[in-house]
Amino acid sequence: MKNFCVKITRNLCLEITKEGNLIRSCRFVRGDGISSLDYFAKKFEPYLKGEGDVKISLEELDLTPYRSKVIEVYRALKEKVPFGKTITYGELAKVTGTHPRFVGYCMSVNRFPLIIPCHRVVAKIGLGGYSYGIDIKRLLLRLEGVEA
Repeated sequence: MKNFCVKITRNLCLEITKEGNLIRSCRFVRGDGISSLDYFAKKFEPYLKGEGDVKISLEELDLTPYRSKVIEVYRALKEKVPFGKTITYGELAKVTGTHPRFVGYCMSVNRFPLIIPCHRVVAKIGLGGYSYGIDIKRLLLRLEGVEA
């Protein structure tokens, strides 16, 4: 396995763990990182420039630990909620035929932040939760031009 770091802001990086052709996981880390692989730099470039989504598909991720219904929620999120937009837990639940709490569960077990943009799922009133803390969720939404 290899680890790479993509710089998101001055002191926030996304550490990516890759094995073979699949991305195994991602996590936010504090620190001054640089993009250490051109492949990732190009995939994250639209997001980092404030122009659009990360260009990594679900097929490039190791989703084997997830049940098919969780993957369905992730697929709907990626397809229906583009850069700069949000959706509520309830709205995403309606789209996927699930329950808002199940959507919350899916977001909480997401190992691929930014690639599966769980920060775009918000509560009916307020931002809701975020595994990496509400301040990072707010920061990511503001990077996308969403008033948070």
